[in-house]
Amino acid sequence: MAAAFATDDDDFYPMNARRKGICLIINNFQFVRSTYLDTGFADKENLRNTFNDLDFDVRYFENQTCAEMKTQMENIQEELESHSNYDCFVCCISSHGNETGVGGADDQTVNVSELQEYVFSTKCPSLAEKPKVFFVNACRGGEKLEAVLHGGGTAPVERWITDKSDFLLSFAATKDNPAYTNADPKKGSVYVQHLTRLLNELGKRKMVTQILHKLNAELKKDPLGKKVLQTAEYVSTLEKDLCFYDPAVGASLRGGAPDDNRTEIQFFCFHANHGNNVELSNEMQTATFLGSNADDGGIVMSHDPMEVNKLYKIIITKSDPQRFALWMGVVTSSPDSLTVPGVAFGWKKALVVDNGGVSDHGKKTNTGIGQGLWGLPIYSHVGVSLDSSRSLHLHINGVDKEFVPRRPLPDRCWALWQLFADSKEVKTLPVTNLS
Repeated sequence: MAAAFATDDDDFYPMNARRKGICLIINNFQFVRSTYLDTGFADKENLRNTFNDLDFDVRYFENQTCAEMKTQMENIQEELESHSNYDCFVCCISSHGNETGVGGADDQTVNVSELQEYVFSTKCPSLAEKPKVFFVNACRGGEKLEAVLHGGGTAPVERWITDKSDFLLSFAATKDNPAYTNADPKKGSVYVQHLTRLLNELGKRKMVTQILHKLNAELKKDPLGKKVLQTAEYVSTLEKDLCFYDPAVGASLRGGAPDDNRTEIQFFCFHANHGNNVELSNEMQTATFLGSNADDGGIVMSHDPMEVNKLYKIIITKSDPQRFALWMGVVTSSPDSLTVPGVAFGWKKALVVDNGGVSDHGKKTNTGIGQGLWGLPIYSHVGVSLDSSRSLHLHINGVDKEFVPRRPLPDRCWALWQLFADSKEVKTLPVTNLS
């Protein structure tokens, strides 16, 4: 488990969640008619790596039409439960663009303001009074900027807010001007290259606006060899300073003292003992299945035993195809001493649910409790909890299903999931208190 500290410093937005928030990345580089952007792969790697390192829950999509871009924002809007555990939202868009907006893979354009609307406070209340940041790497017109030489959290009381409060929009170019790519596609686009480098260097010790100021200073050093410059621009309705680290911890590092009035957020990680086709990363909070369709070995378990009336859940962040299957349940012996089998169903050390039934320590029962575990869409939330009578509850995208085992489950149980080849990657989410 881990805890993070809140601060009562009204100058800063709270940023004490272990995962800061969802970072949606839309990277369009292949279009119906418009020029192919050969910097797309580098931009993908730079953005994903940077925001993973800044402890964001990264969602990556590429070559999206305008309608699909809106769908991705609609999906973000519907993740109310996730946002309630997070401190902010970030959206990165890299594409062609013009005076009217950013381009989709279908060569249509969508205005950034249309995408903003999906996370307005009235439409996504769990993001109300939390920063919503857009980084937009796209042209905003065709007028070149010539280079010239020059010498020398949740408020405790009701308060009025607006839908357009708490936004920060950073654009790669000023209005009417283009954004550029590097001559070497391995460097990516100019804006993304410099932005991600500065976030990697300064993102855990400087405010975001300070980094954006440094970004423009860096862009001035890079006149692209043609006596033209690119100047980034940002528009802000933020009410406080914004940083991508816990400002209480930051104050402590700078010589101040963190607030003693602390808000504890619990996280769980996976156990180091797991199936032989699983790889763990991100401080044991991300599990990736490495096998093929014919392979088993996808079992993962929680590191610590579960607490009663607390929900332990994961989110599926990669899948092939877009809908997939998994099993889940609990193991009733410490993972420290277990030999992990290839398949959880039928395991005498566990209670496991699949789509068609339950294996209660090896004894199989036909029941419909697991219906819905097949054909899950990507970004589904699935988890398990134990109630005070030691019955098992499955939670599938917000639906609570109870299973009463043959005998009450023991005092110490560990959450269990089985991944398969079509459920490529899962991440743990903050533990939810159900009492």
